[in-house]
Amino acid sequence: MSMANDNPRIMTYVGTELKKVERKRVGKRTPERAVAFLAALAESGQVKKAAEAVGVSAPFLYKWRDEDPSFAEAWDRAIQVAVAGMEDEARRRAVDGYDELVIHQGRVSYEMEPVKDDEGRVVLDEQGNMMMRPRLDEHGNPVPLTIKRYSDQLLTFLLRAHAPEKYRERSEIRHEVGDSLADAMRAARERLRSGSD
Repeated sequence: MSMANDNPRIMTYVGTELKKVERKRVGKRTPERAVAFLAALAESGQVKKAAEAVGVSAPFLYKWRDEDPSFAEAWDRAIQVAVAGMEDEARRRAVDGYDELVIHQGRVSYEMEPVKDDEGRVVLDEQGNMMMRPRLDEHGNPVPLTIKRYSDQLLTFLLRAHAPEKYRERSEIRHEVGDSLADAMRAARERLRSGSD
């Protein structure tokens, strides 16, 4: 049995050394790597996800950012692009809405349509009710039933961000000191100055 396997200090040291070697191997600063990272960052807005996309560690990128002002400036622009994309998505969800699947008894529900015979007439069952079947898309798959949802909360955030003077939350705290309290405080100060009780 190796002593390295038994000693946590050695294991930690070995693990750290291996990570350092790996980072040196993949952590080369190149213009291509910078462009790829910045594109991934602009798309996702997430440093860790963008770092993984280009095969480097986030700490390597943060160090690069600290040491290279032009890279830091490009990083900030990529974040601005990502935020603009998030704002667009928030607006779409708030104003245009989004489709939410209808789930009934734990299962996806599907759009239904009447069953028709070869002559286009609606087919009825034995009780006289229309027979129904799932509506199919152009590929022959059942079309899920959805409900259009809107996000009032996102709309509120957008309005507060873009028109804060009109939509910000307002709270005011007013302190009014009446004349009698102000007079009592002046009298107390005078007594303290004169040394009388």
